[in-house]
Amino acid sequence: MNHSEKISIYRVIPCIAIFCSAMVSAGVLCYINQLQFDEMFCVGIVILGILPLLFFEMTYERRREGLFHNIQTTYGRIALGFFLCCVLMLIMSFLPEFFRPVMLFPLIMVAFSNENIGLMTGLFFNVLLALTTGESFHELLAYTVMISIACVLAKVLKQQEYRIYIGLILLFMTVLFSSVFCYLTNETITPTQMLYAAANGIAVCLYAVLIYPINKQKTEEDISYHYETLLHDDYSLLRELKNYSQAEYRHARKVSDIAYKYALQLGYKADLAAVAGLYYRLGHLEGEPFVENGVRLAEKHCFPKELIQILQEYAGEKELPSTPESALVHMIDGILLKIELLDKQVGASQWNREVLIYQTLNEYSTAGLYDTSGLSINAFIKIRELLAKEELLS
Repeated sequence: MNHSEKISIYRVIPCIAIFCSAMVSAGVLCYINQLQFDEMFCVGIVILGILPLLFFEMTYERRREGLFHNIQTTYGRIALGFFLCCVLMLIMSFLPEFFRPVMLFPLIMVAFSNENIGLMTGLFFNVLLALTTGESFHELLAYTVMISIACVLAKVLKQQEYRIYIGLILLFMTVLFSSVFCYLTNETITPTQMLYAAANGIAVCLYAVLIYPINKQKTEEDISYHYETLLHDDYSLLRELKNYSQAEYRHARKVSDIAYKYALQLGYKADLAAVAGLYYRLGHLEGEPFVENGVRLAEKHCFPKELIQILQEYAGEKELPSTPESALVHMIDGILLKIELLDKQVGASQWNREVLIYQTLNEYSTAGLYDTSGLSINAFIKIRELLAKEELLS
């Protein structure tokens, strides 16, 4: 099922925050350095020219799963990294020329996004510094080279065994390029300037070895954190579901609880199964067509891609379950719906729950609903046995 790109407030607000951070920090730099109106105007033009390219790159990387391996991600962490770089840029403006730890720009942004965005934003901050502080050609060239090197080495920082070596290389490169280009410009270099170069190198090294891994790990854990948020009763869509129907909410919670418990036992993605069970009937909030409306709401709220895929496979109406988690949720939802319907019609004491479960699941299997899900015969039988004994279905 193909869907056109959806505009989400969870991506629009971070983009606005990035724009505001850039304009405010640039304005402060212009004020500090007492730029004339025409110079400030040129700085604004540069910002307005580069930021749309950055937003385009963010969208492109997201659509190709280059950001957190998820096409429906938010830009919140990128906006946070950009803000930190803006603060850092203001601090750097007070440091001597040639001795600003500009390698931190791409390293910070790569931890919150990827190498392409890290390079683009690093060069952006470099240009802003050059325009507002009057960097010389040699200084601008030195920083450009250092930013490019940092982006290349950031790829290797993901591997823990090489991290200390990369940190030392960054330290060496910072001292080397700062000192060499300073000497080429002034034909001399003082011991104080060498101390500045060493201090910058140590700062870059410490960030790369100690702080970068933490930021990168938190970024990669965004999907798991997002699942925790989606499961919380205070989440906006769950509040809507409660207001829409308490019966639908109780049904969703039961499917979610059972799916989570069984996924753990079977070695499947338990968090994914729990959230998928909770939002499996999301489309019912807006009525038919259920699949399309459920997917639209999920995309609007930036649900993870693998969760949206399960919603696209709701009840096997448009697509068959393509993962074991999708098949598991389908089985639990289908069984629970039948039990709830029979309880209303004839009462729990007038039909055999175990026979219903066996018969229903065998019908699903015979119809080929799980042929493309990767669900093994042994797993199917185990789920069937577990459901037959499930207390939540009683």
